[in-house]
Formats: sequence, structure tokens, C-alpha cells
Amino acid sequence: MPGLRAFFSTALAVLAYDLQTVVERRRSVLVLFVAMVGISGVNVAILSIAVGIRDALTNGTSEDTAVLVQEGALMEMASRIPRQSVDRLTSMPEMARISVESGMSPEAVVLIRLRRENPRGFGSVTLRGVTDAAYVLRRGRGIVRGRAFRAGVDEVVVGRGVVRAFQTDVGHTIPVGRRSLVVVGVFEHDGAVSESEIWTSLPIVQEMFGLGRTVQSIRIRLASPAHFWDLESMTIRPSPMGITVRREVDLYRSQARVMEVFVSGFAWLVLLLMALAVTFVTLNTMYAAVASRSKEMATLRALGYGRLPVAIGVVGESFVLSLMGSVVGATMAYSLFDGYVASTTNVASLSHLTFSFRVNGNVVVHAVLAASVIGTLGALPPAVIAARTSPVSGLRAAY
Repeated sequence: MPGLRAFFSTALAVLAYDLQTVVERRRSVLVLFVAMVGISGVNVAILSIAVGIRDALTNGTSEDTAVLVQEGALMEMASRIPRQSVDRLTSMPEMARISVESGMSPEAVVLIRLRRENPRGFGSVTLRGVTDAAYVLRRGRGIVRGRAFRAGVDEVVVGRGVVRAFQTDVGHTIPVGRRSLVVVGVFEHDGAVSESEIWTSLPIVQEMFGLGRTVQSIRIRLASPAHFWDLESMTIRPSPMGITVRREVDLYRSQARVMEVFVSGFAWLVLLLMALAVTFVTLNTMYAAVASRSKEMATLRALGYGRLPVAIGVVGESFVLSLMGSVVGATMAYSLFDGYVASTTNVASLSHLTFSFRVNGNVVVHAVLAASVIGTLGALPPAVIAARTSPVSGLRAAY
């Protein structure tokens, strides 16, 4: 233990000496510091997109809400449920026991093209035909401006995300085919995916898109999450309905995973490219530090400092600078991006999705650690050269 304590004391003394000379090498050190600020900030920004999209898709979902879709359908838009199945479920006496009052909402879900001004072009938006029960099943503030649409009338309410992305507000009209739907209200649902949708009366969507009496999905608020299995049994007995029952939270988690894989893959690609660039910056900075301090390195070796403490001093200096730069970069990214509202396309449903950048603790820790590790690894080759410096040759070269 005394030997180990002496070793660490020696390594810390060398590191302290290296840090004291940083001012003398401020130009090269500043390049490394700025590089770490950049890689950490960009990493935080990209990862916060993944977290924000996941939150947008899963906020407002619950374990006690079930979504029924056609068997084999991976999403609501690919599903078709005939009216007979809806009537059969409604007429079952068990439904009153396992679900809450007014807790069933048959819904029609389609995509429409909507013009936007910034950026100019068109975007695909989900148009959802619902009944009054849809408001009961979604948690949140509901209508925050205007009023609800009237059943059977060409009126719609739009989510807060649609207002932001498409500059659509109360009093505007939305052209759908040969008809125009009047926006009469704006709703919020605690940042949930439904805020990126447009809602209207179920019969309106069925009529406009020739769906007849079919729907894409049925939402049911269960009296308890444990009744999920009872509901699943009801769809296959006494005869199968050709319906798959999924928990609402699981349905949207699967979509969130698709988006997270896409965004995280892009984040790792950017991180890899930036890591290569930052590694070269680190190598250049620390090679310059070792070359400019060959006299000091040789003196330390002549005074009896071992090779390993000298190498640790070089690596430790790079780690400290990388850590400081990455913390500054993560802090700047947090102040700039956290809560910033943006829009993208949900690759799972090909529809518009509004989300907010979310910079949480995991994102910051990941970005800081990644930048610090990259900076530390980049200092290893210069550290080996410093450790191999001969006291005699180093002093001779200095003079």
C-alpha cells in the first residue's frame, strides 16, 4: 500500500505540473477544448431528438387502455375492422364489467396532405375520425381554444403540433379532396402523439374515404389493466373476430423503438465521424505538448520519476481538458435545445410528428463520457512517446 500511495502521489504531481503549463500552450489547448465542446454539444442535440420523439410517442399512453386492430396489422392505418365486430363487442355483457363507462371509441385513421409555409411544401398528417368517447380516453387538457366539432358536420379540431407546423388555426379551412373542413378548435394532450393529428366526426371520415362502416381501430379504457386478458379472450371466443388486442403503451412503444433506432444510428454515425476528427486534434495537441516540453520530461525522468507517471500526466491532462470541454458543450446544448419544438416524419406511420428536444441526465452523461473517452484515447500515443523519452537524449536535444 505505501508503494501504491507513493505511485499515485507521483502521478498526481506530474499531472499538476502539466496542468500548470497549459497557459503557455493556450493556442493548441484551446483547439482541443473547442473540439470537445463541439462533439459533446452535437451529441447532446442528436440524442435529445431521440428522447423527445420517444416521449412524444409514449406520453399520454397507459396500461389500462387497449387498442384493437385487425389481426396482422402493425399500425392502425393498415387495419380494417368491420362494424359487425364493433357491434359484437358492444353487445357482450362482459364489456360493462371490464371497461369504464363510455370507454369504447371506434376510430377511422387516414393520411391527408396538408400544405405548409415554413418550410414550403406539403406534409402528411393523420386525420382521425372519432366519437365523443375519444376525449374520455385521452388524458390531457383537451380543447384549449375554440370548441369541439359537431358530429356529422364538416368541422375539425387540430392538435397543438399541427398549429405550429402548418400554421393552421381556428377559422381556417383544410381542403380534403373536394370538401373543405373548417377548423373550430385546438386541443392539447400533454405533448402526446395525438397533438400531431386532426380530429373530426367518425362518419365524416368514413364517408369521405369510402370506408363504409369499417373502422381502423377500437380504443377501450379498461376498469383495470388486469382486464386486458379478459378482453383478449372475448375477441377469440366463441369464435375468432380476426382482431389483435394491444396495450396502447405497447403499440406506441413499438413505433418509438423504430424512431429511436433510426435517430440513434444517425447519432452514432455523426459521433464516429466527429470522433475521428477530434482524435486527430487530440493527437496534434498532445504531440505538440510533448515536443515543446521535452526538456521538462527529461528533467522529470532524471529526477527519478518513472515512465508510467509521466505517461499518466499526459493522458490525465488530455482527460481533464476533454472533460471540461465536454461539460461546457453539454451545458450549452442544454440551454439551446432543451424544450425546443420541432417536427419530423414518424417513419413507422409516415405521418407528421411534432416533438420537443429532451435533454435529460442520461443524454448529458452519455455525451460527456463519450467526448472524455475520445480525448483520453487520443492522448495515448503521445503519452507513450513521453514515457520513452530518455533523460540524456531529452536534455541534449533541449540544449
